[in-house]
Amino acid sequence: MKYQNILMTKKAGLTSLNRQLVALFGLLCLFGLAEAKTFVVEDYFHPVQSNEQFGRTAQSISKRLFHYHYQRIFPDDEFSSKVFDKYLDDLDPRKLFFLKSDIEEFESYRAKIDNMMLKGKLEPLFAIYNRYQKRLAERYVFLLNSVDGEISQFKFDKDEYLDLDRDDNDWASSADDLNRIWLKRLKNNVLTMKMEGDSPEEIKKSLTKRFESQLKRIVQSTDDD
Repeated sequence: MKYQNILMTKKAGLTSLNRQLVALFGLLCLFGLAEAKTFVVEDYFHPVQSNEQFGRTAQSISKRLFHYHYQRIFPDDEFSSKVFDKYLDDLDPRKLFFLKSDIEEFESYRAKIDNMMLKGKLEPLFAIYNRYQKRLAERYVFLLNSVDGEISQFKFDKDEYLDLDRDDNDWASSADDLNRIWLKRLKNNVLTMKMEGDSPEEIKKSLTKRFESQLKRIVQSTDDD
């Protein structure tokens, strides 16, 4: 009888311990499910491709431009360079996405765009566009991950300067440089919303929705764009 009581006591103790472990495991699972989603670029960036139809269209436009435009336009290096600069400026006018290394890589196309258009070979232009889309995805993925981890640590007790007009600035040398620029932009957004009376939860929800919408636009990008 004595041994039976001991066994029953041990069994009750084990049962209680098992319940505690099950409860702890449940809490850990719940915590894991409640953790913030980690956004990754690969989920949102899918390169677009050129095709023969685009090539034929480019050839047709080029011939009309060079032969029938009321201004005399010549398919030379000067024309090609202007198109190159205009294309980059249209994509990233404030130099917030491309890296300096991207621009240096693209320089090999500067004097060749006129010939590419005449031959209908648009792959280099698509390469530039795809790089832009990738950099775009990287920025918004960075912002979304920062919204969950960084904004709660923002301090607004010191003077800081945010350069809103970056047209004449140099291209960022690294992703870390861009991160610092974009963190300041994010901090400015948070401060503006705080001054408007939004709560931390409202700020996080609103910014997450905004940045996710931008990422969805990238996903929806097609060859026709």
